[in-house]
Amino acid sequence: MLGKAIPRPASGRRSDTASDAKASRPKPDLVLQLLREGDTLKVTRLDRLSRSVLYMVTLGADLRERGIGLYVIEQGIDTSTMEGRAMFGMLSVLAELQREPIVANTNDGLASLAARCAL
Repeated sequence: MLGKAIPRPASGRRSDTASDAKASRPKPDLVLQLLREGDTLKVTRLDRLSRSVLYMVTLGADLRERGIGLYVIEQGIDTSTMEGRAMFGMLSVLAELQREPIVANTNDGLASLAARCAL
């Protein structure tokens, strides 16, 4: 699955600047590949991890099976605890609920712009 091993940088930190809902994002995908048992993935906010509940739940389960923790700084979620895993699941759903109206409003705005430009 991982192919050739990639060495970790000295700092052990990586960052992502993508803010869309793409299923595949190269930098976060690389970080997930580099994580090993006993590591903890730290993200600033849950919505930086993914915009899809299905992906977040799948990722959470994958990290747990691999012995990797998840810590969400802003919400104080630590999946090494039962309470943290429960909160992770609940906030995953809320993150998607927040995203859906944003996508709908964006699409409405684009459609309105297209209608005005067609006149």
